[in-house]
Amino acid sequence: MTKSDLLLISEEFFVDERKIISFLKQSYSKTFNIDKKRIISFDFKDGVVLVNRDNRIAINCIGSFQRTKKWKNFLNNFRDLLKEHKRVLLKTNLCIKNKYMSDIFNGKKIVTGFFDSTDEKRCFFYLKNSIGERQKNIILYCKKENMFETDILEKDNNFVLKIKNIRLKKGVYYISCSRNNDKDIIDLDFKNNLEFIIDKIFNDDKEIKQILLKSFKIRGIKIQNFKGVVNVECIDMTYLKHIRKIFFILENYKKNLEIKIYWR
Repeated sequence: MTKSDLLLISEEFFVDERKIISFLKQSYSKTFNIDKKRIISFDFKDGVVLVNRDNRIAINCIGSFQRTKKWKNFLNNFRDLLKEHKRVLLKTNLCIKNKYMSDIFNGKKIVTGFFDSTDEKRCFFYLKNSIGERQKNIILYCKKENMFETDILEKDNNFVLKIKNIRLKKGVYYISCSRNNDKDIIDLDFKNNLEFIIDKIFNDDKEIKQILLKSFKIRGIKIQNFKGVVNVECIDMTYLKHIRKIFFILENYKKNLEIKIYWR
């Protein structure tokens, strides 16, 4: 199976999942089974499997069937079914972020932008193309708290960012950038994850650093530490209880520790 033959659909976008199951069962399946893990299988001789797990639904083609006309017709009919639900998002190419990065940024990892209008909480700015024209179809934005202290939040203030990562999630491109020195990191997006920003934790404090390193080995949590500021990102909300435990350790270690929590 190639990456382009995998359909990823966010479960929360489905208006009525029963319609989709009925469609698959009536139109295409000779055998149709649903087990306790919500693994649905329907057979075209070579086999196709529909998996509903971890809040995602994946349609997986097994064997040489993916090269047949019947498989392509199945995908087209399935797309037509989903068009009835305007909020349904269908992604058929997992490599799209690489193509997007190549097309939009011309293969370069350095991009120049400038601030546009700002509101109380967010900064909006556009990218510029090679001749300095504004690319209005691409708008990046972030919270003011995430901008560097050296940034002047004024209209048409130019800046240079280095693209670190581009990822596609639910139809939205999330772009992580840094300054050219690679020491500072800024996320130009609103993540769907819960992010904690803990201030006043210094790198030279060996004891608290050991506590952090030991605590953040928990799966599902990412941590970044730069310029004495620790960014903690909780990827899986089920790990929120572990974050609270870490906060309890830190608050008891330093009574005057200021902790800022931002929802994104």
